[in-house]
Amino acid sequence: MGRTSIAHRLRLAFLVMSVLTLAVGALCISRMHELNQATAKIAGHHLAKVRLAQTGVRKVHENGRSALHLFLIRDPRTFDEELAEQGATSREISEIYAQFEHLLDADDERALFGAITAARARYRSTRAEAEEVLRTGDRQRALTKFEHEVLPALDEYIDDWDVLLELEGRRANEAAVNAATSYARARAVTLALTGIALVLGMGVAFFVTRLITRPILAISDAATRLQSGDLAARADVSSNDELGTLAAAFNSMSEAVAFRHERLAREMNLAQHIQTALLPRTFCVAGLDVTAAMNPATEVGGDYYDVLPVHDGCWIGIGDVAGHGLNAGLIMLMIQSSVAALVREDPDRTPRALVTTVNKVIFENLHERLVLDEHATMTLLRFHDDGFVAFAGAHEEVLVCRAETGRCEAIDTPGTWIGAIDDIAAMTSDSSLRLAQDDVMILFTDGVTEARNAEGVPFGIERLFGAIEGARGLAVETIRDRVLDAIAAWAPQPDDDVSLVVARYTGPVV
Repeated sequence: MGRTSIAHRLRLAFLVMSVLTLAVGALCISRMHELNQATAKIAGHHLAKVRLAQTGVRKVHENGRSALHLFLIRDPRTFDEELAEQGATSREISEIYAQFEHLLDADDERALFGAITAARARYRSTRAEAEEVLRTGDRQRALTKFEHEVLPALDEYIDDWDVLLELEGRRANEAAVNAATSYARARAVTLALTGIALVLGMGVAFFVTRLITRPILAISDAATRLQSGDLAARADVSSNDELGTLAAAFNSMSEAVAFRHERLAREMNLAQHIQTALLPRTFCVAGLDVTAAMNPATEVGGDYYDVLPVHDGCWIGIGDVAGHGLNAGLIMLMIQSSVAALVREDPDRTPRALVTTVNKVIFENLHERLVLDEHATMTLLRFHDDGFVAFAGAHEEVLVCRAETGRCEAIDTPGTWIGAIDDIAAMTSDSSLRLAQDDVMILFTDGVTEARNAEGVPFGIERLFGAIEGARGLAVETIRDRVLDAIAAWAPQPDDDVSLVVARYTGPVV
């Protein structure tokens, strides 16, 4: 089957609409031309008869006035001149008769014209007789004959012309009305034909538009469903044109997206499994009740915490790798394994020494092997069973809720990122704090304080203080859950991992 392009369809639709428009235009022009010709012919015909009738009436009046003047003149020498003038008028009337008779096209017109002809004959006959009497010199008898015979014949003659003029005027008005009616009818037909042409044109345009937009809408709908997460979305377009090619390309892309998404999902599931599998499951530290939890976000994050028991206490680590995804999970795994190995090798080294060594390992792995420009924050704490805690490394503040006051205090963690530069010894120092019996120490990642509600307001350190202080006398597991519940209520869908370590000092080990 041949390939039909969208441009070809558009050209075809344009051609059809042009032909329809030209046909309707030609029909309308032809109809209006015929109407104009017919109207002009009818109007001219009736107008000519009306004008002739008006001229005839006027000439008859002139002839009658001249006849009256002829019978009233006193000087016989002008008699012949008057007769000559009347003869000219009579010839003009005869010409009008001939022209009018040629235009007669109705029986009633012919009947009236016959009556006029008869009245004219009577008028001319009685007038001729009166003129003969006048020539004999018997003016009185001529005037009597003129009054009793000529004038009635003249009145009848003029009345018949008036009736004919009235008839022709009526016919002219009827012709004008008929012309207006025909024009209105022709205009209605023209408008109807124009409307039909517009409807047909709109139908063709709608058909072609649907023909083109239907596959576009199918592709758009499939793209919308794919964007919303429907990986099975496909564009059902089978046209053999550019849109069919586009739909085929989109479907191929959708299949590739679905494949990559499934593979990425498997990788993410694996990474999340590794991330959570490496977290400590039990906590057994002399002098310290410890619990912890991490609520991962939708993507694999880089939160890290660990509790490593040693002979006189434990090491506690808390950290956060910048970013999300597999790289963050991988860096977190490297930090966890490095810290665990170094603690087992020498549990008595200082936090500063441990942090600087971990930094060298992470820096070498990131910049020389993985070629990644990443970093992490991390604080390592060495807890002794007498309540002394030494720590080093930059991360969020260490919070201590004092049993004596019931209030929280925030202790800074000076230092710098790990993995950014190869040697951080000059910027890393040991710091310390001391826990009294029943003091609660809380370690957290930035996902806790930066969790935002629907208005974009972060949870913040003050709300965290309030949640801790409100549950300070309860078990560490309850404190942990109260804090996590408060965060979840504030931000049901956090953008970052939420990690929390809660430890209560139970006193020196005897």
